[in-house]
Amino acid sequence: MRRHVRTVLLEQADKRDLPLTAKNVNDLADDIVSSMEARKVTVPAMAGPITHMQREVLHGIAIGETTGQTALRLCLSEHTVKSHKRHLYARLRVDTGGEAVAIGIGLGLIRVDKKSASAGQLVVDGPFRVSVSATPTGASVDVSHYLASVLLNLAAAAEEDGGGLLAELVGLAELARSAQAQGRDSHAAHERDERVAGLLAEVADEGRIPVYGPQVGRLAGALREIAAPRPVPSQREAGAA
Repeated sequence: MRRHVRTVLLEQADKRDLPLTAKNVNDLADDIVSSMEARKVTVPAMAGPITHMQREVLHGIAIGETTGQTALRLCLSEHTVKSHKRHLYARLRVDTGGEAVAIGIGLGLIRVDKKSASAGQLVVDGPFRVSVSATPTGASVDVSHYLASVLLNLAAAAEEDGGGLLAELVGLAELARSAQAQGRDSHAAHERDERVAGLLAEVADEGRIPVYGPQVGRLAGALREIAAPRPVPSQREAGAA
């Protein structure tokens, strides 16, 4: 079952990179910055002290670990990890992992590495690694680390209920075919979109990749640098006769 799920997903995936055209690279950088400016993170008073285990669980959330991976690292059961997570959220007065990490950074519970990686174009190193590189028409954003986490979440779901997940994916494929034949405003298209949104919420945090702290500026800066006008070499410089 796990092999089948991986095969279906990999066959449907075009690339591990997210292509961006020159036209919208700069817009994305502006959106990143304006979003952060519009939503300043405030650090509320905690409802209680953070224990060592709760801090370890917070570290796992920040680096993109699944509950199972955190449990394996800490030699705990998944039930115990989930219990620590509930208490952590209550202490930080938050409802989601993203909020917990943002507040954790503000409280100094999580150290954000401010150094860019020396190799490649890595500009974000946690909780998911993101790198950008220039292409002839714009930029390429590598989100393979995030997609690997999504695949692992799907594999875990398949292990828990392989038959149910397979039936859901097959039903989704049938809906996609019907939607393609009937048009974007058909009932099949709307139902397809609802099911996709539900699956994304379950295994991929609604398809949103979190970026925290100073890394937001690094990502926006890298995109702006790529989007800057590039000199066009003359024929003589290009080696033309």
